[in-house]
Order: sequence, then C-alpha cells, then structure tokens
Amino acid sequence: MYRCTKVYDWDIKCWRSYNPHGSQTLRQALENSCNPAFIQLGQRIGTELFYRVFKWIWTYRKNRYRSSSENQHQSFMIEVR
Repeated sequence: MYRCTKVYDWDIKCWRSYNPHGSQTLRQALENSCNPAFIQLGQRIGTELFYRVFKWIWTYRKNRYRSSSENQHQSFMIEVR
C-alpha cells in the first residue's frame, strides 16, 4: 500500500494535498498520479528500476496512442514487496 502523505521531511505533495487519496494500491497510485506514492515506490524498488519502469510506461503510452487503431495490447507486471 502507498500513502498519499508528505514523504519524510521533504516538501513533496500530491496534486490533491487538500484532500489526500489516503492508502492506495500501486495501480491506484499510478491512476491518481500521486507524487508521494511515486517516491515511496522508488524507495522500494530502487532508482534504476524506477527509472526503467517509468521510461517503459512513457514509451508504451506514446506508442499506444499512435497505434490505437491497430488494437495492439501490451502489459507488464511489477512485483513490489
């Protein structure tokens, strides 16, 4: 679970800090674009994997919008403990 709260003493807030998301799954954190959850994810999986995952997501989204008429589907799974 990921918390939509201030991360340590850093001033990294969610875009919805006026009404935080609370506890959320990884999927919900990604859907909500929750910055504190992204920091927590990076701390759990390490910066290198974090960067590779988000680079893949960005590339996938760009290609998905380009080829949406071809109905191509891809998926990925990350196990985070």
